Amino acid sequence: MANLSLDSIVALGAAKPVIEALEGFEPLVEEDVPKLAAFKSWFLPLKGYADRLSAWEVLSDVYANSSYLQSLARKRNAYQVLANVRKLLMLAAEEPELGPRTTRIGFGRFRSCATRRAMRLQSQTMLR
Repeated sequence: MANLSLDSIVALGAAKPVIEALEGFEPLVEEDVPKLAAFKSWFLPLKGYADRLSAWEVLSDVYANSSYLQSLARKRNAYQVLANVRKLLMLAAEEPELGPRTTRIGFGRFRSCATRRAMRLQSQTMLR
């Protein structure tokens, strides 16, 4: 999401835990300095209150503030990937009680909801 070079990603990854090392991390590659500064400008504040938001709100913030969607749009299979991202956001909005730190049980409910919805849509399509 920050679009950093592999050198900076590996160096940051070596710092454990990454989430705590991020604030003081200095990229190894000069071109990564403004990229990381832009990422930190929205991510670090979000990190402070994301646990009190629903999953769809966190996803919305990430999509709005990062270049993630633009990166996906450049992929060879962009239409499908962006459709998947849109579906994920839609499913998260349908389950607002699921937060970003959702447990496996919550993700199981999320997946179950997605499966039920897909089956319902498929049956509606077959009836037409």
